[in-house]
Amino acid sequence: MARKPKKDKAAETPAAEETAAQSSRFPLFYTAPRPLEASRHAKTSLAENLDGGFSESANAIPLNIVEFAVAARH
Repeated sequence: MARKPKKDKAAETPAAEETAAQSSRFPLFYTAPRPLEASRHAKTSLAENLDGGFSESANAIPLNIVEFAVAARH
């Protein structure tokens, strides 16, 4: 059985470990999800021309089959 390489403890900080733990708790592209509240989110709507800034730190983005044609244009 192959052994796992040892991690460099000096390179990992508690803040980095906490950030990694938090990012693995949420679904892809979610940083701080919270439930909708009618009073707080009454005037919230979907943006018509949404930019892709939320995905700039990802190395891959899952697509549905109907999204391939639009994605191929970019």
